[in-house]
Amino acid sequence: MFDGLYFEYPKAFTFIFIYIACEAYCKMRSRAIYFPHVQKLTNETTKLSTLMWLLKWFGIVFILLALMSPVRNEPIDLQPEKGPDTVFVVQSSLGMQEVGFDTTDVEVTRYKVVKEWISRWVKSNPLNSYALVVATEKSYIASPLSASSKAFQVVVQQLPVSNFKDAIDYADIQEQVLQTLAYGHTTNKIVVVIGDERIKQIQWDKLKREGIQRYTITIVSEDKRNMETVTPQQYKQYEVTTKKELENVYKTIDKKERLSREAYDYTFKKYYYFYPLFLAFFSLLLYVYLRNRRGNV
Repeated sequence: MFDGLYFEYPKAFTFIFIYIACEAYCKMRSRAIYFPHVQKLTNETTKLSTLMWLLKWFGIVFILLALMSPVRNEPIDLQPEKGPDTVFVVQSSLGMQEVGFDTTDVEVTRYKVVKEWISRWVKSNPLNSYALVVATEKSYIASPLSASSKAFQVVVQQLPVSNFKDAIDYADIQEQVLQTLAYGHTTNKIVVVIGDERIKQIQWDKLKREGIQRYTITIVSEDKRNMETVTPQQYKQYEVTTKKELENVYKTIDKKERLSREAYDYTFKKYYYFYPLFLAFFSLLLYVYLRNRRGNV
């Protein structure tokens, strides 16, 4: 019941020594009720009864307890109502049908691994709104921005792979992404681009001007890995050669994004001073009532 309860101003209890000193050395010269000499309301020579004495000290102690301000810290975790608007740009081509990306099952294609990876992302962040843009010979919006994570996962799993092997239609991808994000309801927006090395050719100049966070994940073979990829801090690029590395990229991105959303933890102080104040009031009220009824103190 009293777990975590503490006094915000514990030194206020020292007022009791001031009261005792005043009661001993400051003699009352009038019949008015004057704190702290409540026992001398009518006659200084009259002794208090045991009940009256207890009521007086209950009132004094409870007033001091109220002044000490009993309080308890109660943490409040304010989860955001909505997560960031997230747009996945996925390359669909013959290059994404290559196998061997998943070292535990070499027959699984890159494309299937990417779809499963996106589904796990969505499942782990159900508060986000999601959209999907497919980069292929004729790029298109496969799913507009939606707050239904389950419906989005169905779209992702049913997404077919294209058999084209020529250049991607880069021209409209950026416009499609901006058009999709225009229907969002949050200021925090993320674009995740994933594909083979050709995905780097997409121009994102308008995205940069809007200040939208972008992550580009390039799936490459080990011999084509570029260890010196340098990008501005706002636009991260990652190169992965295996499914495990792709999972590590998700952990890195998720950790970074969660840090920006975890500033919603607060400690709320719940005060309990009104309880002892309430008891002190009725103790002194009953004290005065009994004093008037008896005609003595």
